[in-house]
Amino acid sequence: MSDVLNSPIQFVKGVGPKLAKLLSKKGISTLEDALYFLPRDYEDRRRLTPLGALRPGMSVVVYGEASRIKPQRMGRKHRLEVTLADPSGEVTLFWFHAYPALLEEFELGASYVVAGDVRGSSRGLQIAHPEFEKVTEIRNGKPVISLNFGRVVPIYSETEGLHQKTLRKVMRQAIQDSLPHLQECFPDELLSSLDLQSLRQSFTQVHFPDELPNLEKTNEAIKRIVFEEFFILELGLGLIKQKHQKEKAPVLKGTGKLDGLLKELPFALTDDQKKALAETKEDLGKGFSMCRLISAALSVPDSALAVASCATYRIRRSAAFSRRISM
Repeated sequence: MSDVLNSPIQFVKGVGPKLAKLLSKKGISTLEDALYFLPRDYEDRRRLTPLGALRPGMSVVVYGEASRIKPQRMGRKHRLEVTLADPSGEVTLFWFHAYPALLEEFELGASYVVAGDVRGSSRGLQIAHPEFEKVTEIRNGKPVISLNFGRVVPIYSETEGLHQKTLRKVMRQAIQDSLPHLQECFPDELLSSLDLQSLRQSFTQVHFPDELPNLEKTNEAIKRIVFEEFFILELGLGLIKQKHQKEKAPVLKGTGKLDGLLKELPFALTDDQKKALAETKEDLGKGFSMCRLISAALSVPDSALAVASCATYRIRRSAAFSRRISM
C-alpha cells in the first residue's frame, strides 16, 4: 500500500483539523479510510420536477427562483422560510434551526436547485431542511451537473456537524488524490477472466456512479472491492493454516475402537456428520496440529465428534471434550 494512502485525512484539500476530527468519528483518519467509507445509499437527482406537479409524499429535485426570504427569530432559535417559484407553481423551503450563515446563502431572484421530501400544510406545500445549491450556470434550460445535483449522488452515514455535501466534497477530493497511488494486486488476465473491474474504476463508480446501482443485484464496483477483501482474508487464513502444518504433532491412526463405538450409537450419522468425522480422522493422521471448527445446532453432532476423539485412545493418547450449553 502506498504511503500516500496512509497520509492523514487532515491534509486533504478543504479538510483541516476541525473537519478531520469530525471525520475521525466515522472511522476516517487516512485517505485509505475515505476510500473504504462506502455510501449507504444513492439518490437519482437527474430528473427535475416542475413545482406545479408537486404532491405531498413525493421525494423530488426542483429548480426555481427565490421569490421570498423570511427569517424569523423564536427565542434563541432562528427559523428561515424561503419561497421557491417557477412558472408552474411554488413551494416553501423551511429550516427550524437555521444556522446564521444559512441566511447569507440565499438572495432574492437567485436560482436554486433543491432536493427533499414534499409535505402538505395549511399554508401550502413545504420541504423541510432540504439540500440545496445556488445555480450559477444554465445549460439547455437546466442547471449544469454538479457534485450534488444532476447525477446519481451517494448518501453517506452522517454524524453531528458532518453533512452530505461536505462528505461528498471530501470523498471526491480523496478519490482524486488516491487513484494515482492505488496499486492493483491482480493481473489484468485474472480480472478479465473473472469479469472484474479495476480497483480504480471500482472506487470511482461506487462513490460516484454513472447509473443508479441496482441494489437487488450485485453492483459490479462493490463486487470488485469485496472480492479483494475476501481474497486477502482467505490468503491470511491460508498462511495461518500453513503455519499450523509446520507444527509437528503425533500421528494418530487406527479406527478399530472407533468403528465399534459407532455401531453402538442409538442413531445413524447423517452424511454431513460422516463427512466431518472422516475429515477429522484424516487430520489426526497427518502429523501436524489440527485446527478444525465444527458448528452444530444439536447435541447429536457433538456426540459424534466426541466419539471421533475416542480414536486416540487406541494409541494411549488423551482427548478432552468440552461443550457449551446455552439455556
